Amino acid sequence: MTPPTQPASATAARERRRAQARRRRRRWVATLTTVTLVGAAGGAWWWLDQRPEGAEAASGPSYVEVTPRSYQVTVPAPGTLQAATTAELRTVASGTVTYAAALGDRLTEGDPVARLDPTDLERDVRDAELALERSERAVTAARADRLDAERSLSDAVDDAERRLQRVLDEAADAAAKLDLTTRLADVGGASPRELDDARSARASALEEVASAERDLAAARSDLETRLAKADRDLADAVSAVEQAQVKLARAASALGGATLIAPFDGVVSEVRVAAGGFAGSNATVLTLADDRRLELVAQVDETEISQIEVGQSARVTVMALANRSVPASVIAVAPGARTNQNIPVFEIVLGIDNPDGALRPGMTGEAEVVVRQEEDTVTLPAAAVNRNPRGDGVVAVQLDDGETERRQVEVVATVGASLVVRGELPAGTRVEIPAANAVAAATSTAPGILPSTQMTRELVPGVLPAPGTVPGSGAGRGGGGGGGQ
Repeated sequence: MTPPTQPASATAARERRRAQARRRRRRWVATLTTVTLVGAAGGAWWWLDQRPEGAEAASGPSYVEVTPRSYQVTVPAPGTLQAATTAELRTVASGTVTYAAALGDRLTEGDPVARLDPTDLERDVRDAELALERSERAVTAARADRLDAERSLSDAVDDAERRLQRVLDEAADAAAKLDLTTRLADVGGASPRELDDARSARASALEEVASAERDLAAARSDLETRLAKADRDLADAVSAVEQAQVKLARAASALGGATLIAPFDGVVSEVRVAAGGFAGSNATVLTLADDRRLELVAQVDETEISQIEVGQSARVTVMALANRSVPASVIAVAPGARTNQNIPVFEIVLGIDNPDGALRPGMTGEAEVVVRQEEDTVTLPAAAVNRNPRGDGVVAVQLDDGETERRQVEVVATVGASLVVRGELPAGTRVEIPAANAVAAATSTAPGILPSTQMTRELVPGVLPAPGTVPGSGAGRGGGGGGGQ
């Protein structure tokens, strides 16, 4: 945008004032301004202003030189580090521990971590193998007995069936003979004695039929009874084999489990049974932890938990390591609160990579979860921005030729007496603070009040900004301003 043309007299007057100001003795006044938001946002910015002595300094505008940075809003979450994956290595059977890794030993997946004396376990395997052999022989014998019983009893049934058929034939013959004798006796062809003999033969034949039927029923019943018993004996023998197989499998598993193997890469975090000690069945010998991936179980206030989501980035400061800061990300958010001293507290879990192993489970850490981040922003004194009804604003930018140009900016956030804005404000841009607001902006914070340790660390990386410049501020606890990391 081309600035409007000004009268020559005004331009000459302005050049005279600049020359007079250069001839005067100058002094730099550095004012450190800290602005902290209440709740979930906050920020800070440094403003150093070149002000000539005398009353004329208040008659003209001042300028701040800006550097676009990131604006962040963070939520604090203190907590304790713990290993993401742990495993308790347990015995399968009881025995004396002949070897166990020491506390702090670093192991690779597949490495032996402990061993039990295998003597008793090997004996159990041999006993189980012998028991299985006996059971298998019993099955063979039961099958042979059933086959013999079925064969012999089937023969008895066949004999009874043949006998029954024979006596049935004999009974039929006796009946036919009785019928013939009866007809002959009626015509005088047979004597009474012959008729009685025919009747006696018929009766004897019927008795033989009844006896043969009883013998056949008994033979069939005996066959069914003997086969049922043989089936039960065979089933018991087969069951004994299955039980022997299970015992052998358990004994073999116990022998195989005499050596405990590391299920993943990790470090021994606890030893419960050292070499020479006795471990019972299903006893924990030691605990293995994967310390290359840690988790911070942190607490978040109920007023801020609604801002936390899985996947958000964070940084965790570990005080035990000289306030070392490491990146992290939110991997879990508790759906409900737990009460701690009658105060509801929500827990979140942050994942942290720990490739060098410097972080240790049990250390305390302070997480700052980034719940909002805006890129390429600049933090300016509110006096430098002319707000419009829509909420955005306009700033005056000093050009290389000394003239000014008005540029539109988007107001991202309000941080105390400052505004976080975004617009066409590249690094090194000098933004004007109108003369009427310069003194108020310069005195809006009391000089000599230092920011918190965290803000000082983020805002002052060892070198004070150049006089007359205002870099955007870094993120503060609970919030942040333009001028990110």
